[in-house]
Amino acid sequence: MKRRWGMLIMVVAAGLVGSALGVTLGILLLQGNEDWVSEETEPAKIEAIVELNQPFPFLRVIDLNGKTVDVAALKGKVVLVDFWATWCGPCVGEVPHLLDAYKQHHDQGFEIVGISLDKDKESLLGFIEKNGMTWPQYLDEDRSVRDRFQVRGIPTMYLLDREGVLRHVGLRGKSLGMAVAELCSQP
Repeated sequence: MKRRWGMLIMVVAAGLVGSALGVTLGILLLQGNEDWVSEETEPAKIEAIVELNQPFPFLRVIDLNGKTVDVAALKGKVVLVDFWATWCGPCVGEVPHLLDAYKQHHDQGFEIVGISLDKDKESLLGFIEKNGMTWPQYLDEDRSVRDRFQVRGIPTMYLLDREGVLRHVGLRGKSLGMAVAELCSQP
């Protein structure tokens, strides 16, 4: 009897390990291979692997104006992906720095993609208008993008170079502006 239980436990364990390997392999194969991802595979449900000095993972959303924002299509520009919310004090504190960097470097190819974790669309729209935030904003009401990118706290900012490679994470204040200036000065 002991032998049967031991065999059963080994078979179940082998099945679980095989399943985990299959899921991991599937994620790794899809990671960075957008051509494999069709609308049916729902790429937003695939966990993103975000690493410094590596290409930024697939991110395509519909902004508050109904336009598609595809980070890969922004290649050739310096891009800041900003996870934030209007109810987050530190996020609101960063808005003047974001506005300043955008005003100074937008003409040099700097773009911001806002991923808001707010729940109330009207409040978000009012805040954006009041503060003159003209860059695309996505309302992540169900937190699917936040979860996919494993964002644990906000603000979380990812700064990409013109090739779509992640160069900085978590810069704030003047250090963000300096990093944007440096990346915009590169061809």
